[in-house]
Amino acid sequence: MALTIPGWPDVIGRMDAMRVDPQRHIGSSEVQAVTAMTERLSDLDDEFGGRYARPMAAAALLCYLTGWMAVDEGAHGRAQQYYVKSLELAGAGNDPTPYCHVLRGMSVQAADLGHGAPAVRLANAAAEASPESSPRMPAFITGQQAHAYALAG
Repeated sequence: MALTIPGWPDVIGRMDAMRVDPQRHIGSSEVQAVTAMTERLSDLDDEFGGRYARPMAAAALLCYLTGWMAVDEGAHGRAQQYYVKSLELAGAGNDPTPYCHVLRGMSVQAADLGHGAPAVRLANAAAEASPESSPRMPAFITGQQAHAYALAG
């Protein structure tokens, strides 16, 4: 397995960018969020075992969350890269739930950017791939479909 290791100038450049750009601030709220997520994943690991918790921790949802954070900072292209990787990881894990969740998030992003037709297409793709589950996921997706259709006229 090949591992890509960032070069020293890249690592130094990242730290310099954080010092100069106040948008790249890591504060106590970010540390608290990571701590809480780690504790919850650890609880799931304790309750159900690593076989169930590891795919969630290592793959699609974490990548999706990183994309969502990129949207928050206005880095929409970067967010889309994370979202696509998240979709790939959900597929690799054979887990349709995060796949649908990510498609819905992509629809939200498209809608927020004023792109009605892509927002509809993404929300509909999420609905089509949605697994038989609790009523929560279909409601989550249907709400976004309604929003996207309203935006698209």
